[in-house]
Amino acid sequence: STFEGPPVCGRTTKVFGVPLPPGVRIDIRPISLKGFLDTATGECRLDFDARFEGSIFGEEFIKLPPMTVRSPLTTGETRGEQRSARGSRFGTVALEVPSSPMKSVNGDSALDPCLGGTPGDLAELVAVASVPVVKGDWDWLMNVLLRLPADALAVLPCRLRLWDP
Repeated sequence: STFEGPPVCGRTTKVFGVPLPPGVRIDIRPISLKGFLDTATGECRLDFDARFEGSIFGEEFIKLPPMTVRSPLTTGETRGEQRSARGSRFGTVALEVPSSPMKSVNGDSALDPCLGGTPGDLAELVAVASVPVVKGDWDWLMNVLLRLPADALAVLPCRLRLWDP
């Protein structure tokens, strides 16, 4: 019923292998997330529509024009005009428990979504989304820096956990 993701910033995102510069931040505002997961095969396809709202050194300084992008996420193969990628189905990604600075209480890893789980709950979702030219204040800056219109590649390692509260 909810989706939460980190903002796009230098801590979370690289462009051509280089982290985004300090002060650049893009918040992801979900519009819709729908699709399917085949628990027998591990295949997953999701249509993720989101609005991306950005700023440089805060909205008070430079508020960038928003972009609405449809990202067809898949554990299969995806292709755009300039980019392509192949995901990995649930149950086919090796279980790796990353080191985490968070400490669990009483050894309960449920408090940290990066710890615990089983090999079947890991996958890699990929998407190639067409990002259109933006319009509005500072549009020239975004269109030049992002070379819009362009394909955007997303590679999302993920863990799926189902529970009955």
